[in-house]
Amino acid sequence: MKLNKLFFCTVALPTLAAAIYFGVIASDVYISESSFVVRSPQQSNSLLGEMLKGSGFSSAPDDSYAVHDFILSRDALKGLDDEFHIKQLYSNPSVDIFSRFGGIDWDKSLEKFHHYYENRIVDLQLDSGSSIATLNVRAFTADDAYRINQRLLEMSEKLINQLNERAQQDMIRFSLREVDEAEDKA
Repeated sequence: MKLNKLFFCTVALPTLAAAIYFGVIASDVYISESSFVVRSPQQSNSLLGEMLKGSGFSSAPDDSYAVHDFILSRDALKGLDDEFHIKQLYSNPSVDIFSRFGGIDWDKSLEKFHHYYENRIVDLQLDSGSSIATLNVRAFTADDAYRINQRLLEMSEKLINQLNERAQQDMIRFSLREVDEAEDKA
């Protein structure tokens, strides 16, 4: 008789609870996945290009980490919330209480939502060998997952373009300063 109670408590009851939750209660979750490579403009093989390699300009892997940090940042979250009101999307009462933001934990602060965003909405994996980044966005509708994923890609592309433009401007200023110094010496 003890074996039956033990079996019921450790196997049958948890299995039944999981079947009820995942079969009846749990909300559907949709994942939008995209893979991308961050590339920086090629520097020339000239003497100046070789000199600038060591002057502190970032490489593509460094830019990949900048994208990773940006996607998981509060700035990206704020941009998404301003455009799509994602805090409301993930707090919707139609989503099951265990999956929605603020379901069990009644704290709906920005810090808690950022923690929810990092752990339940966005996942970004970087493959350092191939420099391929894979972005996964989870949402309770396929359209929301897709729109959030696309917007994160657009914001990341804008960030990389700004970084590359700034690096290019810094390189031009550095080159002009070197030319001025060379003229002064001549």
